[in-house]
Amino acid sequence: MQNIIVPSGVPIEDSTVIFIDTEWFAGALYRLASRFFRRSEHPLFFISSLDFFVYDWVATRHCQRLLKQGESWDIVHSVTPVSPLAAMRLTSLGIPERYRNKCRSLLENSVDLELFQTTPWPEAPSDNNPLQIVFVGRLLLFKGVTMLLEAVKASNFGLTEQVEFTGNLPLNEVSNIVKKAHVFCLPSVRGGAVLLEAMAIARPVIAIDFGGSAEIVDDGVGVKLPATGKASVTTTPVWCADFGRLHQFARPRI
Repeated sequence: MQNIIVPSGVPIEDSTVIFIDTEWFAGALYRLASRFFRRSEHPLFFISSLDFFVYDWVATRHCQRLLKQGESWDIVHSVTPVSPLAAMRLTSLGIPERYRNKCRSLLENSVDLELFQTTPWPEAPSDNNPLQIVFVGRLLLFKGVTMLLEAVKASNFGLTEQVEFTGNLPLNEVSNIVKKAHVFCLPSVRGGAVLLEAMAIARPVIAIDFGGSAEIVDDGVGVKLPATGKASVTTTPVWCADFGRLHQFARPRI
């Protein structure tokens, strides 16, 4: 791995880089789950997620062992995940007071700004031009798709002829669909990277005030739904927000 990093220009010649590899667990777990759950990716996904905790445990034990040996660090990279399940106990090791003025918060996600380019906001919604809402994600329970549909139904927008499921699409097609939308909605309690992609296109976003989404979205770029239950998510009057104004502030946040 260092043979790849050094030629790229990263100054690590005099540094020690520690790689934590838990593929021995993740790979075996995925193969086992794939054997038992051939027809559904839902249980496969949840079982494979156990690797988050194994990596956390291995990395924490390794760093604790180094601390006992008298090792110290000039730089500590504390990960800020956009999913609460990926939160690591590594942050509990603490950062010495003398280094805290050098700390910088980094969001562990990137966006292909060439693929997700800013485009003008579509013609404003009207009686002849319905509000276009886009959701991107798998149809898993925690993604909140059913809450989005219930919110649309409660708003009397109609569902039968107004909702389209595209199925799995390549990223360039996802980008094109988001560009046609007025607003992007992710009523999920996990994830958040797709919010950044939508904001890169300059689309206002709607998300639940929970986890990584809560750190990305504020009233400057969209609307946060209260994370107090299904009823509050599906009945909060968000469709009257000034999306025509909010969209212009989305891209600069990326």
